[in-house]
Amino acid sequence: LSEIDVQTERSTFVRGISAGGRTRLMSRDDAKERARPVYDAAAERPGMVPLDDRWWDWLFAAGHEDKDKPPFFVVQEDEAGTPNAFAQYRVKHRWPGGLPRNELSTWLVVASTPGGYAGLWRYLLDVDLVATVKAWHRPADEPLLRMLEEPRQLKLRLSDGMYLRIVDVGTALAARSYAADGRLVIEVEDRFLPEVGGRFALEVAGATGSCTRTADEPDLVCTINELGAVYLGGARWTQLAQAGLVKELRSGAAFDADSLFEWPVGPWCAFMF
Repeated sequence: LSEIDVQTERSTFVRGISAGGRTRLMSRDDAKERARPVYDAAAERPGMVPLDDRWWDWLFAAGHEDKDKPPFFVVQEDEAGTPNAFAQYRVKHRWPGGLPRNELSTWLVVASTPGGYAGLWRYLLDVDLVATVKAWHRPADEPLLRMLEEPRQLKLRLSDGMYLRIVDVGTALAARSYAADGRLVIEVEDRFLPEVGGRFALEVAGATGSCTRTADEPDLVCTINELGAVYLGGARWTQLAQAGLVKELRSGAAFDADSLFEWPVGPWCAFMF
């Protein structure tokens, strides 16, 4: 995950970024209704979880907020009026020496299109009298870093924040989508649940994988921890091999594994649970 802390006066976008559409402040109930299809579309990203009505109500509930800093709800729409991004945020008032140095903090910014993402962030960075925008629980591959003329001003910080524990290796690897075709034999060690580990042959054709236990010689050896790290695309096999956490028994196997597991966006879960 990442965190952001940017001064609004240094938040100009690079040339060529066009937001389009319009941004609308809404009541809690209106935003809740308009934002639902945006979240559902964004939930296709690795790591995101679909929300049923109960959890969607909780996400917009009034009981878990600071009464001194009421939340604002904003929805971005495209030119046709279709919602494509939404956010929840608060503003902390600061007036040192009578000058506005207010701080906007957001914990939930979700977009289903690049235009919606750009438009919503431009709104958040341009709120009147706000000097600083802070965002937390953001994806590690935050596009905003590439959108600012001065990316260092974003002060983006990375930290761990998503954990995955695989308990059925064959089923998990068969359920995942892949970026290329190929075959890979992985030997997995699970010190906590030894029966989960073993050797597994992953075969991918047409982006669909099948995975079964095998007695074939392994291409890669790792623990269940490393398998969890690469499963959603948050880490690369070659990176873990260079760190000494994955053992490569066939030359080039880690690179081949990266080709299989590669995905265009990194994992992120907007819903904190």
